[in-house]
Amino acid sequence: MVNNAAVEGDDIDFSRPPIRVLLRGDQFAECDDEDLVGVMASGPNPVELLAKRLFEAGVEPDRALVLFRGAQRLGRTTVAAAAGMGGHE
Repeated sequence: MVNNAAVEGDDIDFSRPPIRVLLRGDQFAECDDEDLVGVMASGPNPVELLAKRLFEAGVEPDRALVLFRGAQRLGRTTVAAAAGMGGHE
């Protein structure tokens, strides 16, 4: 008998953890990730601009972004979806 049961967390790629994005006010976003220190954006749509900068820096389009305002988790998306390049999570 073959056991094909999936274990919770099997779909998580720990080699590419999600990028934590901190939002401050309505027009500022920055990465809170040791490899992406200093990547930030400001303007009317800072998450989209930040995602475009991450893509230009070589971050995979399907890499997850987790958005926070203070300690409150707002949601999760991907670099591609946030940058308006298609693909949704």
